[in-house]
Amino acid sequence: MFRAYMPARALMWDVALGALALGTSVVLDWNHWSRQRRAQARERASARGFELVVHYLDVPVELAVKRATARRESGPSDAHIIAEEGVRHMSTILEPPSASEGFVVVRHLP
Repeated sequence: MFRAYMPARALMWDVALGALALGTSVVLDWNHWSRQRRAQARERASARGFELVVHYLDVPVELAVKRATARRESGPSDAHIIAEEGVRHMSTILEPPSASEGFVVVRHLP
């Protein structure tokens, strides 16, 4: 993880854990491309007694490229912009989540 993001992520985790302690659901919209990053999130949540649920958007790479291109060409001005090369690269490093990792996986199809 980039060091510049570490203080912000730590603060967001603190706020998320506090909200969970109050009985509120929390969504952390971060990429968890690897088993290692998901394991860190699971450990952090479970250390405080909370269950991790991962929502996996199972989208074919060609559809992801098409959607990224559409956002870049006509999406809102504050949309996250990613080039086709970036989409294709990320598809090669993704380790799809599995319930064997110790959390619930909710798989969403296009």
